[in-house]
Amino acid sequence: MAIYGYVLDRKKKKPIRSAHFVLSILWIAAVLVHGGGFAVGTGVTMAVLYIGVTWLERKNLKPAGAK
Repeated sequence: MAIYGYVLDRKKKKPIRSAHFVLSILWIAAVLVHGGGFAVGTGVTMAVLYIGVTWLERKNLKPAGAK
């Protein structure tokens, strides 16, 4: 779902992107509730990885002249 959402991000269909975002958040919440403690730890790990990857993408996509 995340890959599909990333591909949709490149297109200008806001309702589809919004629906995908809401469904992915609900899916993550369902997995965390269903899985218990292990899933919570996994969720925290995934959140940290997501923040790290987002930070690296923003850092590497800056224009060549920017600091």
